[in-house]
Amino acid sequence: MNGARSQLRWFLEVFQQVATIGVGTKFEVYCGIDRKRSEVPLAEAVNSLRSFESEIKNTFSYFQLFIKEESYGNELPHDRYLITNQTAVYIGRGFDLFVDASARYPRRIRDLQIGYCSNPAEVQRHYTGSRLRDL
Repeated sequence: MNGARSQLRWFLEVFQQVATIGVGTKFEVYCGIDRKRSEVPLAEAVNSLRSFESEIKNTFSYFQLFIKEESYGNELPHDRYLITNQTAVYIGRGFDLFVDASARYPRRIRDLQIGYCSNPAEVQRHYTGSRLRDL
């Protein structure tokens, strides 16, 4: 997760530099955990993510993490989306932009597809209106 943490921090730093931060500013991240596929117990994974959220909020108070419990056939979309009040894009294989030296197989992303997301409201509804249980 160290790679994901550093990537998210980088996104927040760039966001802070270019966005107009004020009342109502939001930077929301949605993630899912499948207890059957997780390498660590569910409570430990949630505690680790909440600790990370608290750490990030010390610098970026507008950051919010939503953790959903996934199961086979009831999952969040695999693609990653970056949605702002000005545009929306999808990144097909994720935001893996940096090398994570702590990963089992450290590597940069091998391919990347970025496209314009023409229906961001529908994508947002899928995340916010999800029937997945909040953790």
